[in-house]
Amino acid sequence: MSTQIHGISIVKILFFMLFIGAVGQISADIYLPSLPAITVYFNTDNTTIQFSIAAYMFGFAVAQLLYGPISDRFGRRLCILWGLVVFMMGTIICVFAISPMFLIVGRLIQGFGSSACVVSTRAIGRDSFKGKQLAKISSLLMIGYTLLMSSSPIIGGYIEHYLNWRVNFMFLLIYAIMAFICAWFFLPETNRFLNSHATKPKVLFQNYVHIISNKVFLGSVICAGICYAGIISYLTAAPFLMQKIIGLSPLQFGWLSCVTAAAFISSGYINSKLISYFDIKILVYVGLTCALIAGSIMLLFAMLHIINILVIMVPVFIFVFGCGFVFGNVYMYAVTPFAKMAGASGALFGCLQIGLAVVASSVIAVLPETSQIPLAGMFVALGLIGLLSFRFLVSRNLESE
Repeated sequence: MSTQIHGISIVKILFFMLFIGAVGQISADIYLPSLPAITVYFNTDNTTIQFSIAAYMFGFAVAQLLYGPISDRFGRRLCILWGLVVFMMGTIICVFAISPMFLIVGRLIQGFGSSACVVSTRAIGRDSFKGKQLAKISSLLMIGYTLLMSSSPIIGGYIEHYLNWRVNFMFLLIYAIMAFICAWFFLPETNRFLNSHATKPKVLFQNYVHIISNKVFLGSVICAGICYAGIISYLTAAPFLMQKIIGLSPLQFGWLSCVTAAAFISSGYINSKLISYFDIKILVYVGLTCALIAGSIMLLFAMLHIINILVIMVPVFIFVFGCGFVFGNVYMYAVTPFAKMAGASGALFGCLQIGLAVVASSVIAVLPETSQIPLAGMFVALGLIGLLSFRFLVSRNLESE
């Protein structure tokens, strides 16, 4: 592997992808320990505040369909800068929110802005790497994203414990300013195939139809989507399940993110090593099977009316561990055929993946939170869908090629 890409070292490219791309993940998680407190502050119900998660994810998903083509036409760097400006606008609205509706609108705008960072850094990866090298880099980046994501609820827990929920968004504003400075002064442009037709509506439609008609792409995005949907379902249910039912403090809840971090980091690292020795399809099957096993274990204890930290977090660990074998690998399968549409293919991949998460989190939000049954049932259903999708849409079509 060459040590230089686009005129700078691979280490610097990976750092830029990690630091800027993490805007989307950190902003999704940091305020989770504060959700019960926000509910009390606005004197509203759990479901209303939980929809701020769905609003963020919705904006995050839909905007990717725009940012992908924009990055294909104008470049990754400019797309990131535009997105960060939008994200900062949404963050300021959240800081000064005077009602749940203002908070939800601010989160929607945050999602719309942060998606530019994720779409563009994902496309930077496709511009710079390919094949197993891309899958390996994706797994290593997932470890880095996980470290940042896992630290955000811990930071949020301390913020809620010692300060108040608005400070979460002040922290995000500072992070976004730092990311903007990083992109403005240091990030090179990696798109060497600027396409002046990429943002034309007819071309956009044709490109998206061409991409989604690829069965390997569709199956891959479903597999990634079910993993992301499971994680978001947990994040939607956990603040109230852990704090109101089990009785954890915001600080204690924040530290639970270390469990999911450990699962992701360990599986991401193992996956990056096993890629050199095993067929990637086998690793994806292992990951999706873990998701099904996790849901089955959690559902068993729910049916026995046993609820505590262990019977929830052990299955969550198994589920997230499995996801580490899925994300980077199926992304490689999905985007490899579309080298000259890296932005558009990555955007559609992200939109559909997160769209599944929006549906799952909305379902979890409206279900009663008296036990872990809704979350367990979601894990089981997602695991089954993932295994069937990979077998009949991805694996079968790869074998026929």
